[in-house]
Amino acid sequence: MKSHGKLVRMLRATLLTICVLLLFAASTGLAARQETVTMWAFPLCSDDIEMYSKLVNEFEKENPNIKVHVEVLPWQGRMEKLMAALAANQAPDVMYLNVFLVPKLAATGNLAPLDKYLPSDVRADYFSGAIKSCQYDGRLYAMPVLQSVVTYIYNVDLFKKAGLDPKAPPETWAELEEAARKLTCDTDGDGKIDQWGIRFDLNRPSPITSVVPFVWQAGGDLISADGTEAIYDSPEAVRAVEFIKGLIDKGYMQKSNIQGGGLPFTSGKIGIDLQRENMDVIKLRAEGLDFEIAAGPILKDAKKIGYGTVGSYGILGKSKNKDAAAKWVLFLTRPDNMAYIMKNTGFVAPRKSVSPAKYVTDPVIKQFVEQAPNCRPETPHLYIQEVLSTMQPAIENALLGLKPVEAALKEGTAEANRIMRRK
Repeated sequence: MKSHGKLVRMLRATLLTICVLLLFAASTGLAARQETVTMWAFPLCSDDIEMYSKLVNEFEKENPNIKVHVEVLPWQGRMEKLMAALAANQAPDVMYLNVFLVPKLAATGNLAPLDKYLPSDVRADYFSGAIKSCQYDGRLYAMPVLQSVVTYIYNVDLFKKAGLDPKAPPETWAELEEAARKLTCDTDGDGKIDQWGIRFDLNRPSPITSVVPFVWQAGGDLISADGTEAIYDSPEAVRAVEFIKGLIDKGYMQKSNIQGGGLPFTSGKIGIDLQRENMDVIKLRAEGLDFEIAAGPILKDAKKIGYGTVGSYGILGKSKNKDAAAKWVLFLTRPDNMAYIMKNTGFVAPRKSVSPAKYVTDPVIKQFVEQAPNCRPETPHLYIQEVLSTMQPAIENALLGLKPVEAALKEGTAEANRIMRRK
């Protein structure tokens, strides 16, 4: 009986000790509660699940009190799924976002501001265009993780034949036009042009990937600085479209390019292919190239600036785990992890400290990556898509000669402003 009593006293003492330790741990934060962060991602590479699994495993080792669940969803129908999830209070904590979604979600309170989570040295490490694309009304609502670079590629062999230095490709509009003049010729002596200086696919879903960079380079923009009106009928925009029309009118570019036709770059009969993306290099090689190619610098007129989309991670406004979600987002966008994501997806890192050598081996793609500091995405505005949708037919009317350039752009801009006022 004595031994039994002694055992009971020992058990009581042990339980008391455990209780005291648990209370102490709770009061000092040592017993941090387990949190789960959910994220919606969308296909970026051949195996997104494998890519994210590696990142999740590493994150959970560093943060044992946080579990991460990543769901890779199809691009199609994502907005409908998000709207339904928001209405049912079942939205994820984190979501991969394109630029146009940031203002739409931020303006409705569906994104959480991230400024307090982003250290000043990390913010300074980003290219300014990438950070600006994730801001709305002066606040940061998403963390950039990737970007693309859009510039031109050229046929090195044709440059040499035309007496152009392939190591010094055009940097300005004037140099581009002069190179196009030298590259445009009749190669078989039948009196007809069969080699063109420039190919420019102008029949695209959005002019952001075609004409808009020329508007920026001329010093113009699509929406006023105060965000109240469309302004792509400005003298700068008119000059940009007239420059492109001049390349067509002088015969340096096939008129059929306006509506997506004409010889492809792979034909070997095109000197310069405007507004191509870094990932196009891989596609073109897969199609078959029997000539050397290189990527030129982003062009300059009044400004040196080009287009590049930005992908980011945002934290949903109703997330109950914002602090944990912020840790996950900061982990994903850390330089080493960003390089890993770039290596898997083929995109470009928007942080200065992520050396191209860490994720790029192809010398031509490396030329694209070097242009990243000069890129910016579309303006983060609530109605940017509506503005772009009115601009495309206006540009086509101008380039086809159906309307004078200035009149076509004024008509399109007026329609864009009618839409903005109705909204």
